[in-house]
Amino acid sequence: MSTALSPPRTKSALHARRGRKRRNRIHRRRSERLWIDPALVALVVVIAYLPYLVGIVSPGVFGFNSGLATSPLGPWLGAHVGLPWIDPNVGYVSQALGHLAATDLIHGHIPWWNPYEGVGVPLFGEGQSAALFPPTLFLLTANGQILFHLSLQVVAGIATQRLLKTLGMARWVSIVGAILFALNGTFAWLTNAAFNPIAFLPILLLGIEYCRTESVVKSRRGWVLIAVGIALSLYAGFPETAYIDGLMAGVWTLARFVQLPRPSRPRFIKSIGFGTGVGVLVSAPFLVAFFDATRHADIGGHASAFASLKLQPIATNTFGLPYLFGPIFGFSQADPSNVLNGFWGGIGGYLTAAVIVMALYGLFTGLDIGLKVALACWVIVAAARAFGVGPIVDLTNLIPGISTSAFSRYSAPSWEMATVVLAAMGLDSIGRSTKRHSWNKSSLALAGAVTAFLLAIVILPGQSLIRQLDRAPGFSSYPVTSVLWAVSTLLILVFAGTTFRPSVAQTIMGLVLIVDAVAMFMTPQMSAPKKISVDTASVVYLQHHIGLYRFATLGPIVPNYGSYFSISEVNAHDLPLPKRWTDFVKTHLETNELPQQFDGVTVLNHSGPTPLEELITNLRYYEAIGVKYVIAPSTPIPGMPGHIVFRDHQSAIYGLDHPSSFYTVTSGSCRLIDESVSQLTAACSRSSTLVRNELYDAGWSATIGGSKVAISHAGPLFQSVTLPPGTSTVKFTYLPKYMDEAGVLAILGVVAVFVALFAPNRRRKRKALTDKFT
Repeated sequence: MSTALSPPRTKSALHARRGRKRRNRIHRRRSERLWIDPALVALVVVIAYLPYLVGIVSPGVFGFNSGLATSPLGPWLGAHVGLPWIDPNVGYVSQALGHLAATDLIHGHIPWWNPYEGVGVPLFGEGQSAALFPPTLFLLTANGQILFHLSLQVVAGIATQRLLKTLGMARWVSIVGAILFALNGTFAWLTNAAFNPIAFLPILLLGIEYCRTESVVKSRRGWVLIAVGIALSLYAGFPETAYIDGLMAGVWTLARFVQLPRPSRPRFIKSIGFGTGVGVLVSAPFLVAFFDATRHADIGGHASAFASLKLQPIATNTFGLPYLFGPIFGFSQADPSNVLNGFWGGIGGYLTAAVIVMALYGLFTGLDIGLKVALACWVIVAAARAFGVGPIVDLTNLIPGISTSAFSRYSAPSWEMATVVLAAMGLDSIGRSTKRHSWNKSSLALAGAVTAFLLAIVILPGQSLIRQLDRAPGFSSYPVTSVLWAVSTLLILVFAGTTFRPSVAQTIMGLVLIVDAVAMFMTPQMSAPKKISVDTASVVYLQHHIGLYRFATLGPIVPNYGSYFSISEVNAHDLPLPKRWTDFVKTHLETNELPQQFDGVTVLNHSGPTPLEELITNLRYYEAIGVKYVIAPSTPIPGMPGHIVFRDHQSAIYGLDHPSSFYTVTSGSCRLIDESVSQLTAACSRSSTLVRNELYDAGWSATIGGSKVAISHAGPLFQSVTLPPGTSTVKFTYLPKYMDEAGVLAILGVVAVFVALFAPNRRRKRKALTDKFT
């Protein structure tokens, strides 16, 4: 019996074994960092939300915006509490319409159409509802918007951390930079649908960086990330933000293209183009629905007014002193000139002094000059366009889409990203400093001096406003605290960077930047109430009695929250809206208000008719579109039409006498049975015409007994079909035009992504086999 002998261990074999063990240890450490670093970023984002999460303050979106709040708000910041966000569409649109879309989805329906707004409007194509955006499912709960926002900020932070690591920055630096972008000024202030696409900008930039490296080493991950970033940015529901972020990514791409050696450029452009194409394919359903919805829509200022839209000079305070004028809208009522309202209504984000000084230092020092110049140019051009510098405005308006977008407001995330990357480069340079490069200390001191000079400049336009507001109780502490905070962080950063050894300085400066970002992000949360109670008794009454009729509001249940509760509300505060509907509102329902803000409360001209007076004058038109109930404040209202059917301490509901039915036979004789929004059964003695009180749109189709029938216009708004003699069931279905073709394109795009992710990579497999046997 023989036994096989092991070959003798040679010196080279032992070295190879030790090398494999060392590589395995390095791999394990890297694997640990792959989850530890993102976990740290996510933890800081969660800490920044602690006032909401632990109940110190109420998230308040529902109570603030629905019109159903009953309890005192209990402000934390005194009489001039302000608001936790700039744009109330965080409630009117994002929450109300997003909740409806999520409800449709969990019931197995694709949210193409919204029958509860106006007389019916597109839902998916409207965009801001983010109807097919996965995080929208968080909105099924009343306070789900906090989880919605938090999850997107975690995604933004993790993607930014990976981007900065790919750019070659130190581990600590990538964590700090990720936190800075995850808690950026737009995330803090502008929480409506414009918030949603921001998280995918770093994913898009990361894809571009991967494409740059893959122009030498073949792989697929670059174009896949670009495709995913583009698709999610569009499904997020705010194309303006997505488009402007895409322009910034284009500048980044151009900088990388110039830096690449000529032989690598074709593969780089091919990868970028392929990823962009696949992203558009995956996004085809949204793009088709959006363009179909806007083709004949009222788009407000997007038609022409935004070509010359610009920020006021006082908005320069957002570069270093974001709370110079107090909390969001906190002192607007104390400003007789109404300048402060305009400021808050037009701004979209901020930078802190700490980030600015590090960005300037990053611009002065280190490598990758081409990318730095590109980022600096983007910040300068974007700021010049936002503040209306004439030649820049004229030049940028030549770019397709810029003149129809509110660039001054929605470009903020792009220049925040550019500044954060520059700041991270500056922090990274601190850690790489040596005694031979002591001139870096002079550069940091210079960056601090320039930032201090910038702070002095940005205060100047707002001095007269500060003097006016100084009379308001509690205001004076805000400009003083803002300046002290900015100067303190600035001095600590400069002192740490010029005094301590590089590694210690980098740690201290990173902590200062994190504390600064968390503090600035938390500040608006302190404007939230301690607690909000809501009373939904009026909602319950309408849900049980309204049937297929509609209601109008003179205050309670503000526009679009009818959609939240699945009760049909003619009032709508939205954009875009079908032009057929806004024209009808302007001529027949509420002439003294913008038709996109048909809320039953506000007016354009205070000397013109009030919403109540218009309701009384135009009552026949309200009834003609199926309004059966009007909800108003509980206090008695002289001259109010109809009769009271419900009243509590908060609101009163008035029933109107002659509302039009949802289905009406205008010619012929039919008995209508089993009526619902989308179908009914009709027993007709002869051929008859049925009118359906839902907005006419080319996407609507109808079947009778399974056979398609034509849908025609009925008056300025509604639909009609011809019913045959006998008993027949009519079904109505909405699908945007060309959606079937768009669905096929989306499937092709998704298949391409899955093939790239899961198809075996022969090169990688061959390398793994080689490593195994060496």
